[in-house]
Amino acid sequence: MKLIFYCSKFPPLAGGAGTNAHYMAKYLSNKGHQVHVVCEHIPGLKKEEQINQNYFVHRVSVPVIKNRGSGVYFLLLCLAVAFKGIRLIKREKPDILHLFDAATGIAGLFTKFMIPNIPSIYLFGGSITYEYMCNAYTNSTWDPAKGENYVWRNARGVLKLLLFVEKQFFLRNDRVYTNAQYLSDMLAEHLNLGYPKVRLIYNGIDTGYLNRAHIEDIKEKYGFDRLIYVGVRFVKYKALHVLIEACKPLLEELHLHLVIAGDGPEEQHLKRMANGHPKILFLGNISWEENIKYVRSADVFALPTLVDKTPNCIMEALSLEVPTITTRIPGVEELITDGGGLLIEPNDVEALREAIRWVVEHPVQGREMGAIARQFMQTEFDWKVTCSRIEQIYTELVSEKEGTTS
Repeated sequence: MKLIFYCSKFPPLAGGAGTNAHYMAKYLSNKGHQVHVVCEHIPGLKKEEQINQNYFVHRVSVPVIKNRGSGVYFLLLCLAVAFKGIRLIKREKPDILHLFDAATGIAGLFTKFMIPNIPSIYLFGGSITYEYMCNAYTNSTWDPAKGENYVWRNARGVLKLLLFVEKQFFLRNDRVYTNAQYLSDMLAEHLNLGYPKVRLIYNGIDTGYLNRAHIEDIKEKYGFDRLIYVGVRFVKYKALHVLIEACKPLLEELHLHLVIAGDGPEEQHLKRMANGHPKILFLGNISWEENIKYVRSADVFALPTLVDKTPNCIMEALSLEVPTITTRIPGVEELITDGGGLLIEPNDVEALREAIRWVVEHPVQGREMGAIARQFMQTEFDWKVTCSRIEQIYTELVSEKEGTTS
């Protein structure tokens, strides 16, 4: 088969959807399928890259805009991916178009408008817009502070427009798969969509590579006694402000460094909160490979996210046997098996602080927690299992198309 993947961030940039696409492209290309990935270009990366005989990456440029997280940048990226993808589809005549995130969902709508007969599959990894609108109408206790508060209070009309657009992702693509059970339930409840159109397929990770024995421990190299680490987009709903507030009293007491990687609209606010503390370090937007070294070296991986799905960053930490603390919210809690991590309530600074303290003061139990977590990742979330399930959907779509044209 010939396959076109659309995703926004792609390795070496960190990002769950892009990492998932990369794993899948490696697996499928090694099985003889030809894979073309269309994604974002930033300076320092090759615009055209051939990974192996069957695996090609095409990066598209977007005009320089100060805030890469802005709506204007997002829309321009969608258009650039779509234009490049349409040219590739006309040239390569692929069997399947695979869309890996919301940005490329929009690019996919443009593409299918121009080339309506290409079978397509869309990964619904959730979205703040869709979850806001669904919860606002069904749950009177829903707290819009678990995300972009300004948008909720001042732009409900825009949100309704975005919700309409998102619904087109589900209706106009031939298959939709989710990476969390609660997302599948949401589509069934609000759009009456279920099997066979909608499937639950968790994101996959390379548990073979993500093994402590294979990754360099850099803690001693950089002079960290004990390390708390997280690498994510700096947006409100990741709640890094909760992490900083929880860690401040512990840094000297427990000889800890808090290291945070990533970028985004909350960056300046978070740095003001840190107030130049010598034991709170911001690394910026680092490569996936460098990020994994920090994860492997951490004594604690902590992500007090307020709205999320099944983040790759948590899965990677669990595979690397790093004691992991996160929040008891839909999606995320599906990653933590009994004894394989610690769950706290959202926005609870004190609970996060005490969880970190417990992990640091109980290293033997922390190692046991990590071993349980790795076993769970190996059996349920390995990328080979994910890719095999996706490949079955590709086969279905090709058979359906052949049936309609015969």
